[in-house]
Amino acid sequence: MRCASRSIIGIRPYRRSKVCAEDFLRTLKGVYSFEIWHKEEKAKIFLCSSEPLQELRKKVASFYPSAEVYLPEKFFVVDDLIKCEKRMQFCIAKAELKKAYAMPLHTEFDVDPFNTLLTAMIGLKAIYQVVFTPAAQKWMESAAKAAEGLMKGRVVGLLDPRIKPPSAAEKELAKKMMSRAALPAFAAEIRIAVFSENTEGYIRNFESFFRLFNNTLSGQGFKLKIPLDQMGELEKMRSRCLSIPRLRRKVVLSLEELAALAHLPGEDVHVREVEWVYTA
Repeated sequence: MRCASRSIIGIRPYRRSKVCAEDFLRTLKGVYSFEIWHKEEKAKIFLCSSEPLQELRKKVASFYPSAEVYLPEKFFVVDDLIKCEKRMQFCIAKAELKKAYAMPLHTEFDVDPFNTLLTAMIGLKAIYQVVFTPAAQKWMESAAKAAEGLMKGRVVGLLDPRIKPPSAAEKELAKKMMSRAALPAFAAEIRIAVFSENTEGYIRNFESFFRLFNNTLSGQGFKLKIPLDQMGELEKMRSRCLSIPRLRRKVVLSLEELAALAHLPGEDVHVREVEWVYTA
């Protein structure tokens, strides 16, 4: 496993900033963890990395000059609870893709999806974490091949097999898949943790956020799964580790998809709980 555990910074985004997540993400080469910690009615944003602290600070400052970057007091928001397993009630869920990663998610939003995510966090002690790293280009090459296969049509009929040409919807989907495959790709793991009573019930509150990414054309979307080894998953969350499964379905995201899931909120987010900077 590769981990983003070398450095951590807190970021207070400028309230009126424009989102430039895609440009920022293009510059990242290591392992990173984008996190939102929500407690005491405040949503705090953190970025962790496998690279040196100064390099991380420079990158953030170059793209977000009006944001305030600081060193957090804690490496992990629940460090003081990890040693007290019997006293801690929590639930961690992972967001996994419903279909093979060649199929695109929905990313055309009129409103920042973080409005829904942050609303689900209100009143909870919760963590949203996206651990990611640039993916091997071969993964996107296989996605391009899947799109080419879709454009060729499909074989129908058992006794008299023939090739059925792709429908208009299939052609549109294939074009989107090809366009997506041309973008940089990222391997990712997405986790949600809630620390409270009725934790599993509160985890379900976040389904509304992940449903925003459902793509009716491709059938792609996210499903929340709760791992059996919750303490083990908590430790992975704490160490910001990224494991790429060999047997389970991989979460591989395009640049556009990752930007929708991991970005500094700006003027399109209207939830007051965010820890903002109000003056540039």
